[in-house]
Amino acid sequence: MKKSLITLILCLSILLVHAQSSFHGFVVDADTGNPLAYVSIGVVATSVGTVSNEKGEFSLVFNKTIKGADSVKFSMVGYKDVAYKVSDFGKQFSQGKVWVSMKSKEIALVEVVIKPRKNKEKFLGNKTQSKMLGGGFGTKDVGSEIGVIIPVKNEEAYLENLNFFISHNSYDSLTFRVKLYKLKGGMPDESILNANVIIKIGKVTGNITVDLTKYNIVVSDDFLACIEWLDRKGPPTGRILNISAALLGSTYIKTASQGVWVVKKGAGLGINVKADITKD
Repeated sequence: MKKSLITLILCLSILLVHAQSSFHGFVVDADTGNPLAYVSIGVVATSVGTVSNEKGEFSLVFNKTIKGADSVKFSMVGYKDVAYKVSDFGKQFSQGKVWVSMKSKEIALVEVVIKPRKNKEKFLGNKTQSKMLGGGFGTKDVGSEIGVIIPVKNEEAYLENLNFFISHNSYDSLTFRVKLYKLKGGMPDESILNANVIIKIGKVTGNITVDLTKYNIVVSDDFLACIEWLDRKGPPTGRILNISAALLGSTYIKTASQGVWVVKKGAGLGINVKADITKD
């Protein structure tokens, strides 16, 4: 009898999680009510994730691997994270309509001290513009990220811009977000950027340069430079996006907004930064 009761409880828990598995909603600023674009949304450490669009709108579908104890997380630079247990999320938004408010948080601005020094400009990272070897996001799901480690070698580097080379692109338009991460144990940790850096391009190929000067980014340790896929326009079939790569490197990949990072060895994407290096 006791065993049957436990089995019944487990079955009811599973049904509760999956009774409502498809959700549609909006993310807004808690103070202004304005929609928040490009919020990272997903079930932590899984392949289930997305980002809100320019109107703050999103859709999220739980697959059968998602458990009631898992966490649904909403996060974006400049705002406090919002998280729910999957079981609680399903109860609160049982009709499938979601309305999430996020509160802004204060961000300490980095003070850049100007002092007499000898500087030199230098490109850090992979500058390849190969059209023969390249890589993509591994998925067409928005919120996926790809990146490479930028070696700084304990120099003080002021970041001027980030560059990557698109070798093939058949989309009508693409939207990306630049992300820079500190490293911990060789893996991405907390964000270096204190603002959203959004790139919008059309059906173009060639070098893409993103100005970083207004963000006052100074680093002295190796870091991960990433591109996050936010949106694309064009027929879903037969679309191609390749970013140049070179052999003997590694590429870091995250296939969902709140997913797990994986390191693919053998080829590194052509992502680099132009930096102003301080010389004593």
